[in-house]
Amino acid sequence: LDLSSAGESGRHALAHLQVLRRYVGERWPALPPALTARELDERLRTLEFPVLPERLVALAAAGEPVAYAAVALPAGDAERIALEATAVVEDLE
Repeated sequence: LDLSSAGESGRHALAHLQVLRRYVGERWPALPPALTARELDERLRTLEFPVLPERLVALAAAGEPVAYAAVALPAGDAERIALEATAVVEDLE
């Protein structure tokens, strides 16, 4: 999907975040995609997570204003979020 080029930078970032959160939720059932960034942070403190938990929490927090408040996301920020989400998935594999 080339949502960013189509002017849908927020949706571009959210698509990547949804893939990441679903992947994490499948591998770590205690971390379902429905958790907020704060809830995710609390749960990650109780788990042995193979990458820096701060990375996952930061991505979740970056996506919340876009997902829940329809905040506009500049294309550069969306691309940074998408790249980081992809990198986290790769690091978890």
